[in-house]
Amino acid sequence: MIVSIRGETPPAATVPLAFAPGEAAQVDFGAGPKLLHPDGSVRRTWAFVMTLCFSRHQYVEFVWDQTVATWLGCHRRAFEWFTAVPRRLVIDNAKCAISKACIHDPVVQRAYAECAEGWRFRIDPCPPGDAPKKGIVEVGVKFVKMNFLPLRQFRDLADLNAQACGWVMDEAGQRVHGTTRQKPLTLFELDRAHMLELPAVAPDLGTWHRVTVHRDCHVAHERALYPVPFTLVGKTRQTGGLTYAPPTRRCSSTTSTSWWPRTGARSARASA
Repeated sequence: MIVSIRGETPPAATVPLAFAPGEAAQVDFGAGPKLLHPDGSVRRTWAFVMTLCFSRHQYVEFVWDQTVATWLGCHRRAFEWFTAVPRRLVIDNAKCAISKACIHDPVVQRAYAECAEGWRFRIDPCPPGDAPKKGIVEVGVKFVKMNFLPLRQFRDLADLNAQACGWVMDEAGQRVHGTTRQKPLTLFELDRAHMLELPAVAPDLGTWHRVTVHRDCHVAHERALYPVPFTLVGKTRQTGGLTYAPPTRRCSSTTSTSWWPRTGARSARASA
């Protein structure tokens, strides 16, 4: 009986997703090669890949971690690489982007929400367990692993990213794509014409941290002390800082971070 019921169950079916020029990009991380870290240890690198859904043109940058600061910095450099901003970003539910995954009402990381507001793109997280909805970038990550990394040697992260940039422009962007049947760089001109313009001034890339105010009226972050009003002693607050992401249209070898309390209207925005 069970066999007969299973036989009557219709097979799972999918519908290919179609995207208009400039409509969307998909973003994902993939494991990269192990390299010597500046601290002397051998560490795994991670490939940040942003693929434009219409043209299949890519931005590829290898980084040391998947922190919020790195995530935000990679976005800025990707937009500057494309010289435009996709209208919508399809992402998975990584902790650096989504605090709580949900089909109907996902909770977006506060810093990432501010990033989207500043660059004017819409965040479109995939439903939990529905990774095929970002299949374009997953294929892109696999393409990087299978066609760029094999048979190459890298001195350090800077060399890895320099080679990745050349590969994207000279090889990946010039191939005839298996789905579109055109070269990504050829279609990219139409893609870019329909994307959002870069803002005149790059938005602040802020991260948020939970800190406890000590008896000396200071909060500690990354071995530095910052003064706060004495009325907050003993309380825990969420304080914002700025992430420094070097503005460049080439793949950057590192993402450095500087932190200080925000000033003006955004100063010491806190919640209990």
